[in-house]
Amino acid sequence: MLELSLYFYISQVLVFIAMIVDFLSFQFKSKNTISMFLATSSLLIGIHYILLSKFTAAIILFIAMTRFIVSIFTSKKIYIFVFLIINTIIIF
Repeated sequence: MLELSLYFYISQVLVFIAMIVDFLSFQFKSKNTISMFLATSSLLIGIHYILLSKFTAAIILFIAMTRFIVSIFTSKKIYIFVFLIINTIIIF
């Protein structure tokens, strides 16, 4: 039981750090910098869900992280549909 509660506390600290990273992302004007901060936040929240054994939510957050990383390098509209399809498949 101690181990489970330790995971819970670590997950809460990770979400707190992710919230700070989210708030920091609002301070920048560059799309690439904002995407980098949001990808970092998605990674931290994804780890948070893994520690809470919520794997579907973690996978969705890791896909969101990947989407933010892809948006740093390209702005092609096809990737919007690719990520929508992937998220829809994972939900089912």
